Amino acid sequence: MSDHLFDQAISLSGTPQSRTNTISPAYQNMVGPFGGVTAATLLNAVMTHPDVIGSPVSMTVNYLGPIVTDEITIKPKLVRTNRSNQHWILEVFCDDDMVLTSLMIFGSRVESWTDTDLVFPQAASHEQLKSMPTDNLPPWPQQYDMRFVKGNPFASPAETLAEPSSESLQWTADRPPRKLDFASLTALSDAMFPRLFVHQRAVVPVGTVTLTIYFHVAAAELEELPSPWVLTHVRAGKFSNSYFDHTGELWSEDGRLLVTTNQMAYYKY
Repeated sequence: MSDHLFDQAISLSGTPQSRTNTISPAYQNMVGPFGGVTAATLLNAVMTHPDVIGSPVSMTVNYLGPIVTDEITIKPKLVRTNRSNQHWILEVFCDDDMVLTSLMIFGSRVESWTDTDLVFPQAASHEQLKSMPTDNLPPWPQQYDMRFVKGNPFASPAETLAEPSSESLQWTADRPPRKLDFASLTALSDAMFPRLFVHQRAVVPVGTVTLTIYFHVAAAELEELPSPWVLTHVRAGKFSNSYFDHTGELWSEDGRLLVTTNQMAYYKY
């Protein structure tokens, strides 16, 4: 096993049909573990399964209830294998209490016509920006180097926009740096602060209900990436009736679209 805290956090024991993960104190949030590292742990349960074929195409994680135990049990089930893709269902338990479900699609990617409609955001490089202080935050942000182009929810009043906005543009990398792979991309797809924090500059009760990630990169492309940094562009669509959405993209330093993601969160405000 790697010495990196992230690899330790997503490590698994047990059989392919019933995997056990010990919750890492390094990735705790205000209540329970950071949802991104939990999603990465679920992905790891499929990626290390002896029946898996191909690489991740998409995944959805539904957060049913809080993780209140020191361990979770992950039960992956291969539902169907087609010519080009596989479909998996996962159920996750704290003791006998189901706390997460997940749907994943893995695919065997082949070369094809390629184009990208989205445009790489204009942003200062991460070398030009200062790391956001994380000393007074929960453990999980302390495991990332976050450098904001705009949309830092903890910015000083002088940096706050006159017109409220939920948009953020930030560079993020594991701390210490770790080569990007599908597991780390999964966690990074949730490594943004809730859009309500950004829009209102208020830290209030928020919890992700469902998270979906679409992977736009093959394993060979990940090996070619020049650095561990990703540029994340994220914004909300609407805050209404105690729920808000969140849509984002993750770009490599050399301008490749790696991931698109969306989620729905519950809030009290």
